[in-house]
Order: sequence, then C-alpha cells, then structure tokens
Amino acid sequence: MTNIVLCPNLSNMASVKKEQVSKVSAEEKILSAARKLFTERGLHAVKTRDIASEAGINLALLNYYFRSKEMLYARVMSENLTGFKRSVSDLFGNENMDLFEKIEHLSELYFLEFGSNPELLLFIFNTMHQNPELFLDGDGMQQSRMVLFKQIEDLMKKKKIKKMHPAHVMMNLMSMTMFPYLMFPFIKQRAKLDDAQMLALLKDRVTLIPEWMKLILKP
Repeated sequence: MTNIVLCPNLSNMASVKKEQVSKVSAEEKILSAARKLFTERGLHAVKTRDIASEAGINLALLNYYFRSKEMLYARVMSENLTGFKRSVSDLFGNENMDLFEKIEHLSELYFLEFGSNPELLLFIFNTMHQNPELFLDGDGMQQSRMVLFKQIEDLMKKKKIKKMHPAHVMMNLMSMTMFPYLMFPFIKQRAKLDDAQMLALLKDRVTLIPEWMKLILKP
C-alpha cells in the first residue's frame, strides 16, 4: 500500500492564501468606501471612522493599511488621475477626429469627471504644481499633445482657423473647461443657484464651449 505524504506546509500555504485574499478584499473595501465618501463630501469633511464604517471594517484595520486619511486620499486621487490622463491622452491623440469634435468630447469628459468629483480637479492642480513632469510624460501624454498641436497647425496653414500659437488654443480651452469647476462654490453663491441648477449650467457648457471656440478661432 502506498503511503501518501502530505506536504507539512500545506495548511500554512492555505492560510497564507486565505490571508492574502482577505487582505486584498479589505483594502479594496477601504478604497471603494473612500472613493464614495471623498467624492460626496471632499477630503476635509470625511473622517477615517466614516470610511471604516462605510467599508464595514474596524478603524484599527483601516489604520493598518493606510496610516492617515491623507495617504488614503492621495491613493484614491492618484488612481482617478491616471484614468483621467488616459482618457485625455486617447482623445487628443485620435488622428481621425476633427478638432472641434475633440473639444466637445473634452468638455463632456470634464463635466462627467469634475461635475461628480470636484476634488479631483483640485488634486490635479496641486499635482501640477508639485510634480509637473507627471503631465509631460507617461500615459502617452506627450505623443497625444504632439498630434493635437500638429492638427491645430495644419488647420492654420489651410486658413481654416485663425493663426496663433497653438498654446493659445490650449489655454483658452483649459480656461473654459476647468475654471467653472474650480470656482463652483463662488459662482453658485453669486448666481444664487443650488447644486442641481449649477450642474445644469455646467452641462450647458458641453455644447456651448465648442461654439465659443469656433468663434474665437474663426479666420
């Protein structure tokens, strides 16, 4: 009769795997809860105990994975930023899309991203000041920017849009798309609007911005 020898470490290996699965699960629960609460309330209005409660875990476990609320916020926003940069890069680098189509899609992207997550735009601006190289390299940003600038220059050579430095086109576009989200609370207060009315106003800009850009660039 053949004796079957079990690996003495088999039970330990199973425990390690189970612990790894639990670790991934707990970390994802924390990140999911943090994304939800940071989006709804912003960094300063959220406490770590709120995140732990939303994730269904105890505060000690949250502190084990993330030593501070700020570290967790940076992790969540960095993930959001990576996805946002990839979307912008894919859009700018699309050689088969008309310039004004790109502007309309960009306006829509900004509304979808920043209308529901205004904290992301503040994070982007802080990151730009602290680590501008993150927006110059990686995720195809440099290549896609070259495609966009060439598209603008070609339209200028064909006299289809007004001749100017392509950077002016970008600055005008960024001002129109980003500024209202940065000034969201101020504009809302001054215009005496509630959140729903302010978002409706921003949604109007998805179609208005391409029209305004056409007027600015008209030869």
